[in-house]
Amino acid sequence: MAAMAPSSSSPSLPARLPRRAHARLLGRKAPPASAPRPLLLSFPGLRAPAAQQRSAECQFGEDDGEEEEEYGYDGEEDDDEDEVEEEMDVEAMEEEARGAAADLAERLARELHIDDDVREKRKNIRESVSKHIPDSLLPKVAIIGRPNVGKSALFNRLVGGNRAIVVDEPGVTRDRLYGRSYWGDQEFMVIDTGGVITLSKSQAGVMEELAVTTTVGMDGIPLATREAAIARMPSMIEKQAVAAVDEAAVILFVVDGQAGLVAADIEISDWLRRNYSDKCVILAVNKCESPRKGQMQALDFWSLGFSPLPISAITGTGTGDLLDLVCAELRKFEGLDGVEEEKNKVPAIAIVGRPNVGKSSILNALVGEDRTIVSPVSGTTRDAIDTEFSTADGEKYKLIDTAGIRRRAAVVSAGSTTESLSVKRAFRAIRRSDVVALVIEAMACVTEQDYKIAERIEKEGKACVIVVNKWDTIPNKNHESTTHYEQDVREKLRILDWAPIVYCSATNGTSVEK
Repeated sequence: MAAMAPSSSSPSLPARLPRRAHARLLGRKAPPASAPRPLLLSFPGLRAPAAQQRSAECQFGEDDGEEEEEYGYDGEEDDDEDEVEEEMDVEAMEEEARGAAADLAERLARELHIDDDVREKRKNIRESVSKHIPDSLLPKVAIIGRPNVGKSALFNRLVGGNRAIVVDEPGVTRDRLYGRSYWGDQEFMVIDTGGVITLSKSQAGVMEELAVTTTVGMDGIPLATREAAIARMPSMIEKQAVAAVDEAAVILFVVDGQAGLVAADIEISDWLRRNYSDKCVILAVNKCESPRKGQMQALDFWSLGFSPLPISAITGTGTGDLLDLVCAELRKFEGLDGVEEEKNKVPAIAIVGRPNVGKSSILNALVGEDRTIVSPVSGTTRDAIDTEFSTADGEKYKLIDTAGIRRRAAVVSAGSTTESLSVKRAFRAIRRSDVVALVIEAMACVTEQDYKIAERIEKEGKACVIVVNKWDTIPNKNHESTTHYEQDVREKLRILDWAPIVYCSATNGTSVEK
């Protein structure tokens, strides 16, 4: 076949070159005709090169194969070169993709930096509002109501965190739980309380209501004694709630908007009017997620004698209006300028151990009041209870009473969500404390679970004091028996061989102050 004559308009180049030859003369790279187009990533920086490549391809004809034959390109000579060019194309695309990813990462980092700035500003605002006033001197707001109306969920919403255990079952909260909260320029303490059971119930009904087991506990306690302790549980919970209401300036009376008005709500409202008419009572109708339906749900509660306010502790609906009412009723803290701020950090002491070793009894003996509920039934304490107290020489400490820590297999086999959350809060108390008091029972000495807890304390790197409680139950004690007992404890707790040992009896107050 004769060679094609060159065009008059471009004498140096043929009229129509094949795609590979044209690209080679122009210094461009072109993929082979038979090779599929590589997939392009959806980055903005890759769209312009792809469009240019498609427009360049459109300038060539569809009959490249025939013209390659005319110019003697049979495709076999350029196989190696085409593979190199294809590899170079992929590398270029990867480079562009890396550049686009770097740009995206830079934009995300810039946005995260903005979020950090906003979070830092909020923290500075809170620090400017808070003057580090001791908890005991701040005005207090008590949350009260019957069981399972959402008091703990509202407490967590107000203090900003998961301080209280929230489970969809009644009787989870038993002791008073304190937490700091602020709204605007007002800072105050919020007190979570257990559900008040004012209706007369049978012993079986109380056990079902409080979800307390009588099969787990100290082996030496008879079952009848445990059941009697559970029967007294409502009165002890109500005693804690009454103590919270007595020291509060504002009372948040929480009811369930979905369940409607029940007899227990009427009894609690009558009790508040009779005994606390001099205090501000705010009626919060919880579980009103829809503002429109919340107004309808709140209508039934006008008969209680208070103005109902529909809120939702889970979604936060109406909590802003609730805090406005609380701060409007709270008087500005009197003597705020004259109070000396706490500049030094108050040491925190976590009291941990197995169930029924006397942790709550030690806390009550130290503070000199029934701060927590003490019962022979294991699992009485569930939340981590923070309590500030001062010694005779003026030293301030923060005590953290925790739930009993059982073996992991026992907790899993029980299948109790509440117990699992209680154990997690006990471990969290170890982490946020400065000193840990590991309480063991004198008669049982050191068990395998005690060693597991000691390992956790050593892993967290905390200072520790070994407290041997119920020392009065050891018969025929003398100095020699104490020495042998200490050697036994040291041998079994070698991981804490540096920790001091204190012998005490919380029930009669022997050596508790040590």
